[in-house]
Amino acid sequence: MLVSHNKQFIYTKTMKTASTSVEIYFEPSCRSDGQRSKGGICESRVSTAGIVGYRGPHIRGQRWYNHMPAWKIRRYLSDSVWHDYFKFCVIRNPFEKLVSAYHFYRWYFARSRGWRRTNLAVRHGLLFRARTDEVRGFRQWLAWAWWWNDRSQYMIDGKVCMDYFIRYESLMEGVQTVCDRLDIPYQPEAMPSSKSGITPKDRSLREYYDQRSIATVNRRWRFELDYFGYDVPW
Repeated sequence: MLVSHNKQFIYTKTMKTASTSVEIYFEPSCRSDGQRSKGGICESRVSTAGIVGYRGPHIRGQRWYNHMPAWKIRRYLSDSVWHDYFKFCVIRNPFEKLVSAYHFYRWYFARSRGWRRTNLAVRHGLLFRARTDEVRGFRQWLAWAWWWNDRSQYMIDGKVCMDYFIRYESLMEGVQTVCDRLDIPYQPEAMPSSKSGITPKDRSLREYYDQRSIATVNRRWRFELDYFGYDVPW
């Protein structure tokens, strides 16, 4: 997450939406040295220029951190800052986002030796032996991942609290719109590519879904589909 006092904006960080890349791109407006981090773990930075939230897996004890919910950001800022600053984040079609999330969790938990052989990993679809079981693993994970959404990054008390949404499918156009709005030079060459390459490219999105899993997404992510105008993307 970011807060810029120089450019008067607040950026909340959603999940699996190129949000780290966007965060790094706008980071110079929130740091007194005007620099960008290089990705990976980043310590929290608070200065007169703004706030850069901690980026990493260990958020306990952190006041400002990466996927911090909007209500908590509002709590720690003054009312005038929250209401006057331009608030934005990135959103993505849930059907695409969930496949990306699944592969990220598999990659993340594979790094933890304790998850490689546990029944929990098998039950949650994060461990399978054959390449052909990948789709089955996704559907198994999806049935369990009822909790998986990040509405708290753009909603407070059931109401949308952002001023603008960058759409993942037109990411750079959205970034340029924000730059124009905030009088920040648009530099597409400065956009990093963070956490890319985790989702395999040799399988179409449609292959992951059957009628049951489509119905699951339509039911559990109904708000995102209706509010942002998304649908089954094939």
